[in-house]
Formats: sequence, structure tokens, C-alpha cells
Amino acid sequence: MISNYQQSLFETKPKLTPFIKWAGGKTQLLGDIIYRLPKTYNHYFEPFIGGGALLFSVQPASAVINDINPQLINVYNQLKMRVEAVIYAVNELIDQHVIKSAILRLESNTIAKYAIKYWTLSVCFDDLAEQALL
Repeated sequence: MISNYQQSLFETKPKLTPFIKWAGGKTQLLGDIIYRLPKTYNHYFEPFIGGGALLFSVQPASAVINDINPQLINVYNQLKMRVEAVIYAVNELIDQHVIKSAILRLESNTIAKYAIKYWTLSVCFDDLAEQALL
């Protein structure tokens, strides 16, 4: 059950959802997790960010995120620092011919590497995305 305070979290902020599918995600548990959150806190730490369901639901003023997967953290860092470039690169990947040529030049183009990672994470679960990039 969600209290009035926790419900207000959803009503006062635009609804954000994970931009990638992630095995073990917290989306289905959000009601239970948010119910157990303290009413106030000074720092938000997310040790297992994955798709970011809780982070995007709570939308704290500032947050520290972490994950064991360095490629995932790199995707978040690229989105934080160069969101327009990543979005542009992802849109370019929609065309299958662009995807094939981008994979071939993966080693030489950093932004293409992160765009490919974002695209595969957005359409696959983590384990499948890792296999797709091998």
C-alpha cells in the first residue's frame, strides 16, 4: 500500500520510466519499496542501478548510482554528459545498415560504442545484450 506522501511523489513530478530492460529490475516492486522509504532523506544512493526504476520514480534532487557492470555505468555517464549526442546516435542506429556499419567501426568511435550499447540494452535484457555485443 502506498501512503499519501509516497503517492505525492508520483503526482508532483513527470513520470519517468527505465530506458532499458534489466533482469532483476525493481519496477514490479516499486509500490512496496516506495512505501518503505523514509519521508525525508539527505542522500540517495543506488548500489544496483540496473534500469533505474526506483531512481526514476523517486527522482531525488541528487543521487549517487553504481552497478557492477561498467558498461552500464558508462551508458548513464554518456547520457548525463552528452544526452543529445547519444540520442542522435541511437536514432541513427534504427536503420539496419547503420547498425551493421557502426558495429564494424565499434573500436574506433567512442560515441558509436555507447550508442550501440544503449540500443542493445533498450531492446534486450542484459544477458542477451552482452551476447549480442560479442
